[in-house]
Amino acid sequence: MEKYIEKLQYIHRNPVKRDLVPKPEDYRWSSFNHYATGEPGPIEIESEWTHHRRERTNQPMTSL
Repeated sequence: MEKYIEKLQYIHRNPVKRDLVPKPEDYRWSSFNHYATGEPGPIEIESEWTHHRRERTNQPMTSL
């Protein structure tokens, strides 16, 4: 689990490190806001929140 968190932090901090945005939550295509709040972003990702949301609504995961 530690490596998973380490990789998420790297991914979320990369747009800031590359001077694309001042904060991770400002990068539109980042999953940062989803992991921080559980709110869906422009790209659906599998997470505890999306799994439970689909279970409650009986909706399958959308495919690309």
